[in-house]
Amino acid sequence: MRINMEIAVDAEGNGTIAGTMLYSDKLAAIAAMEEGADFDFCGEIQSGEADMDLTTDLPAGATVTPVTEDGWCGIAFTADFANFDPSGVGDMDGGGFVVDGDTISFSMDMNDLGSDEDMEMDEITMMLEMFDIPDPEFTIEVTLPGTVLTHNADSIDGSTLHWDVDLFGEGKTLTASADMSAESSNTTVIIIVVVIAALLAALVVRQRSGSALTAPEETFGADEPTDAAE
Repeated sequence: MRINMEIAVDAEGNGTIAGTMLYSDKLAAIAAMEEGADFDFCGEIQSGEADMDLTTDLPAGATVTPVTEDGWCGIAFTADFANFDPSGVGDMDGGGFVVDGDTISFSMDMNDLGSDEDMEMDEITMMLEMFDIPDPEFTIEVTLPGTVLTHNADSIDGSTLHWDVDLFGEGKTLTASADMSAESSNTTVIIIVVVIAALLAALVVRQRSGSALTAPEETFGADEPTDAAE
């Protein structure tokens, strides 16, 4: 399975959760072996009729669209939230945002994601290798308003933090905090680029105007033939 989730929130508490949940077509082939060649694995999970309904943990009102990529099928989703409260999304019940003055803190408990009462991790790994199924991929990106103060993300780009969640490793709680009163580094870079572009444009216009003002005047009659001497 491949899960990608993106969460973005602004300083007013309005935000969006978007992402994709996809299954490898290798699982579709295994399902066809058990259910029959006519079994539509992708259609079942995209319609929510399969035992593993992908929409179970999505909030009411979420926009869901089917996705079919090369070797993968599943759904894409997007949902809005307000008041710094994304708790309507199933897995977000274990975390969210806390605001204290100008500081916003984010946390998400990922300790129980790898637990499975029916199968041990060794059994899951063996099954993946046996059927040549790609390892599960779970990535989470969170964009906070302002400048990031602390985090345990795997990488960061401006105020966007990126985690690669290891479902087979030791679980952890994702954490980050930001100062909402300060501009993010992305915003600062954009402002600098805009200012430089404006200065360059003004310089070009000034040079063109100066060239037009200092251009030599055309001398009329210089090439006209003179009257022949009598």
